[in-house]
Amino acid sequence: MNVAVDYNKLSTEELRSLLSERDRTIAQKNRVVEAKDRIIKAMEETLRLHKLRRFGASSEKSADQHELFNEAELAVVAEEGLAQQEALLEADKPAVKQPRKTKGRKPLPQHLPRVRIEHEVSEADKQCDCGCARVVIGEETSEQLDIIPAEIRVLVNVRKKYACKH
Repeated sequence: MNVAVDYNKLSTEELRSLLSERDRTIAQKNRVVEAKDRIIKAMEETLRLHKLRRFGASSEKSADQHELFNEAELAVVAEEGLAQQEALLEADKPAVKQPRKTKGRKPLPQHLPRVRIEHEVSEADKQCDCGCARVVIGEETSEQLDIIPAEIRVLVNVRKKYACKH
C-alpha cells in the first residue's frame, strides 16, 4: 500500500487526514509491540522459573541447617575428637604395620610374548676402585609394551647391578 505521494500537490485538509491516519497506524503498531513485549516478558519469566526448578537448589531443609556453614568450627571439634580416639586406640592395641600398597602400574599380561634385552655396563664400570672385578648381585627389570602392527609383545629391559665382594 505504499504509494508514492507528492505532498506538495495535496491540500492542507488532505495532509491533515494523511497525518491523522499515519498517527492511528503508528498507535496501532505501538499497541501490538507493547502486547508482544508483555508476552515476551511473561515467557522469559516462565523460562526463568523452569530453569530454577530444574537446575536450582532443591528443598533439602533440615533441623540443623543453621549449622550447615559452620565447617571451620566443626573441623576443629572433629580433629580434637579424632586425636582423642587415636590416642585411646594406640594405648589399647600393639603397633601393627600396615601392608604397603604396590606402587606403579599394573603388570602387563603374562600371556604376551616377552623379548629380553640385556643392558650391560662397560668393562671399566665392572672394575672396582680396589682393582677386583665386581660380581652380579641382582638385576632391575622394567617392562615396556611394544606394539608392532599385527603383533604385540613385551620388551623386558634388564640392567644388571654390580657390587664389590670386599
